[in-house]
Amino acid sequence: MKGHENGKLIVGLAVLVLLGLVLGVWPNMRSADRLDALAVDLSSRVERSDDGEAALGRLRETLAARTAQASETLKDIPRDGDVGGFIRAVSDEFGRLGLGRPEIKTGRPIESDEAQALPMTVEVHGGFLQLISAIDWVESINRLVRVRKITFTLATTPSREPLFGDPLDGELVLDVYYDPRILSPIADAGEGTR
Repeated sequence: MKGHENGKLIVGLAVLVLLGLVLGVWPNMRSADRLDALAVDLSSRVERSDDGEAALGRLRETLAARTAQASETLKDIPRDGDVGGFIRAVSDEFGRLGLGRPEIKTGRPIESDEAQALPMTVEVHGGFLQLISAIDWVESINRLVRVRKITFTLATTPSREPLFGDPLDGELVLDVYYDPRILSPIADAGEGTR
């Protein structure tokens, strides 16, 4: 009988332990797991927020660098409609580069919403390096000018093979932008050929 009572006691104790585990320990373990997962999530959020601040700093630096680069390379449409002054500058610079006096022809202005472009053809004669220097100068001036077309042809006679350093005839087709509300570029340019 004592063995039977001991067996009942052991079974009862096992049931109590099992019941305690199921009702007390198991929910607390699941709750602890949820708390651990929440702690991991919050830690990763804190790490990301720190990294986010660093990333934001890097993005600000990149934006500042790109803004500085844009201010150096982008050109505004000039408020000054002095296309005649541009033609004089082209003539002077091309002469300084040893290309002689270029022949410059202007066309009808091309209309757009906020600006107009005056088509201009510049014909020159000279060496390849001089022509490249002239194109580089046009690209570097502080005025919005688009080089639309460049054509080089040899200025030699067909009786001999061309040699390096032979003179070239060059033609540059440009669009010179200006603000149409200022001055008429045709009046400034002297209408046509210079």
